[in-house]
Amino acid sequence: MTDNIDFLYHYTNIETLALILSNHTFRFRSLDQMDDLQEKETSDLKNVGQFCFISSWTDDSTESIPMWNMYSSLHSGVRMIAKKYICPGGMSNNILHKVVYTSNPDELYPKLVSQNEDEYTIAFGSLGKYKNIHWQFQREWRYILQIFPLDIDQNPDQLNTSAQIMITKILQGLEKQPFSYYDLTLDDTAYSNMEITLSPKISPGNRLIVNTLIEKYNPSATVRDSSLLGLI
Repeated sequence: MTDNIDFLYHYTNIETLALILSNHTFRFRSLDQMDDLQEKETSDLKNVGQFCFISSWTDDSTESIPMWNMYSSLHSGVRMIAKKYICPGGMSNNILHKVVYTSNPDELYPKLVSQNEDEYTIAFGSLGKYKNIHWQFQREWRYILQIFPLDIDQNPDQLNTSAQIMITKILQGLEKQPFSYYDLTLDDTAYSNMEITLSPKISPGNRLIVNTLIEKYNPSATVRDSSLLGLI
């Protein structure tokens, strides 16, 4: 991450807002569930994007009518484990990335697999960071986590063997994601400083729902009207 930004914005609907407020979490979904069907693919592995989980945001402080329509609603939107697993990115603070929009096929479909003697490695860190230039209106930033079904509570030799077995199964298309989504708990300070912008055509009933949710779950949050209110 190279750009300095003060705020990121997340478009969603009121139902999801209710879950965010009540659970103090944001949901990460895997690349194979995104609207851009290119994202789950690479040049050498099929559907490896199932192991890359993201939460999508934008750095555009100006409200976007296409974003309201695509990811929320003009009428009812807001902006704003069963198996053992390993999440390498979660062990560091380097999980926020600015999406690069490109027409370069080597970036859109990166080559991930390399071999050193009898061992294979997969460059999972290349996933989720590039999108087709046609999506650049989103000005997207992403929180990215790679999550794999690997039990790290093993001695080093066992762990290395288990990792190679997992990689082999991924190469063969046999490994499955440990779960279809991951809920990340929000920091208490960030949660209490939440700012919510109501959608441009929000109904009186939905406005009441949002205000009731805020009063119950996060009374310190700020609720604002859309800058497009009365204009569309």
